[in-house]
Amino acid sequence: MEKTIRCLECGKSAELRHENRIIRKGNKTFKIKGIPYYNCLTCGEPTYDFYVELRVEEITDNLHENNITERMSCDNNFIANVMDEAIYKILDDGSYYGEILKCTGVWANEQTLEKCRQVLQEVLEEWINIQWEEIKDD
Repeated sequence: MEKTIRCLECGKSAELRHENRIIRKGNKTFKIKGIPYYNCLTCGEPTYDFYVELRVEEITDNLHENNITERMSCDNNFIANVMDEAIYKILDDGSYYGEILKCTGVWANEQTLEKCRQVLQEVLEEWINIQWEEIKDD
């Protein structure tokens, strides 16, 4: 995801932000943290990425009281799609730097491109898992 886009409503600049959502399923409440979206700096209109929203909907539809652990790890297709958006650079010291912009804090710096990709995917998988947080109902 780009860091800024043009607002669909007013045409001005909209910047990348992240939000948390509370989801209730049965007697459980969950928080999905770090969902990316764009917010217009002028009119305040939020714009959501279609594929991100599809994934949030899929996760929400598949939450079951007895199946929480399974939903905490992402399927391989989703991870592959996000990895396709990774940006790689060769740094001055010859190492490889990889980053996924829409996943704040997901980056890797390794001596080879293949190792950088491998570590970046591991970081992404861990990042996805820690985005889930079960909230105990009072």
